[in-house]
Amino acid sequence: MSDLVKLEELQEQIRKLQEQEKTLISEAREGVIKEMKDKIARFKLTAADLGLSAPAPVPTYVKPASKAKKPVSQAIAEAAEGTEVTYKGPNGEVWTRKRKAGRPPGWVTQITKAGGNIEDYRVKSAEAN
Repeated sequence: MSDLVKLEELQEQIRKLQEQEKTLISEAREGVIKEMKDKIARFKLTAADLGLSAPAPVPTYVKPASKAKKPVSQAIAEAAEGTEVTYKGPNGEVWTRKRKAGRPPGWVTQITKAGGNIEDYRVKSAEAN
């Protein structure tokens, strides 16, 4: 008989033994469970008596409080610090016009829509700050 045939026979025997093992464990398990249930009922044991408890509840996600937002005018003024002011509005608003492609602030838009000339609000270098 060749080694390959012997190997196949051994593998078949292992498979059959593993099946027998599963059957025996399953039958023994059923008996243990029945015995434990009987004892639990007889002695009126609870899950807590056995040291068994429900898992701790999973905490729900709590969104962290958001940071207090600055007024837009304050944020713009802080961003403009250190930058020369180009335009100053009628109520003290400033526009540095750092970004040529950006949208102008609301006060500039209101002036131009009303037919005003934004150049009338241009700040001279000495007056900038």
